[in-house]
Amino acid sequence: MQKENFRKLKKSLIQARNITSGSLKREVIHGWGIYNSGLLSGLHSFDKTFGGLYGEDHENIKEYIEDRLAAKRDNAVGVELGGIGSTLFKEFTPGFFKRTLGVSLTDSRSEEDKVLDYKNNHHVLALDAFSSYGHREVQKWLGHEGADFIGEKMHAGSVGFSDNPDFLMSVINRWYKLLNKGGVMFLESPPIIDQKSKEVIGGWLDSINNKNLDIKITYKINADLKARGQGGFSEYLGGGIVYICLQKGMYAPDSLL
Repeated sequence: MQKENFRKLKKSLIQARNITSGSLKREVIHGWGIYNSGLLSGLHSFDKTFGGLYGEDHENIKEYIEDRLAAKRDNAVGVELGGIGSTLFKEFTPGFFKRTLGVSLTDSRSEEDKVLDYKNNHHVLALDAFSSYGHREVQKWLGHEGADFIGEKMHAGSVGFSDNPDFLMSVINRWYKLLNKGGVMFLESPPIIDQKSKEVIGGWLDSINNKNLDIKITYKINADLKARGQGGFSEYLGGGIVYICLQKGMYAPDSLL
């Protein structure tokens, strides 16, 4: 059974690498319809994507994150995986983050944007956030500080990735390990076609909540993306997507697996 799971996981990793290669070619030639998403601004903002996951005590996702990380104000570290992060981090209160990072397959910023990002201590790594090399480079950039906020919202960029639960759980856990205790993470899964896979992922997230691990997870699984007005991307996003908000408490374990 373990050998079979390992084979499926290995196949998923190879599949992700091949799809990333194809995505890079598409991005260079055509670009993506949704790119450099804002925190609050735009049709596909982080606030619209993850709305409803941070409770009713906060008016929007910006208020929630800054309240959650209040103790780290002026010293927080933020990362966007799968995006350049320029617009995302510009829409936080100025100076809230000490430094920020965007990780994207390509760096398409204008020279003007690069100058502004430099002033805001925002950096971009042009590499694959899903690859082992990319993960090591993000770890190297973070150093001993770790990340207080992690956001990932790739939309069609992850279309075709495996919906194997072992693969998805390993990716979520890999990013969770980058998150500091007291931090918060918002993640969007690739489209999940298989109904059983959706149930396995949902059950795993529920089990984490039920174990009193000082981790709070809220999530939603969207089965009908056309009903959400995803526009042209409906043709790409054929399966349900899991949207996750994870709060990592001060006594949370170092790993989810």
